[in-house]
Amino acid sequence: MPCADAPQRGTIMKALQVIQSSSFAPEALVVIYQAFDAAWEQMRLQVGPDPSDIEVARRRLAHAVLDAARGDLRDAAALTDAALLIYRTGPAQEQAS
Repeated sequence: MPCADAPQRGTIMKALQVIQSSSFAPEALVVIYQAFDAAWEQMRLQVGPDPSDIEVARRRLAHAVLDAARGDLRDAAALTDAALLIYRTGPAQEQAS
């Protein structure tokens, strides 16, 4: 991500914090991050340039990836597909803290 895009960098960090705060093992997190990045690449142009829209979409996607990972998927491509399906068919809700 380019350094000149500071608002987007903050958005990226918030989405990654959602994943970092999960209770998955380190080896699972590697696959989860790969799936998140791949899913975002597939959908980012559909979100638009507004930073608040990007933040909402990335956080929803982070939750969708985590929801899919709870289904015991450990293949990045399968997890990406499952996360995109969850994202598109219903809101991935943030867990109440």
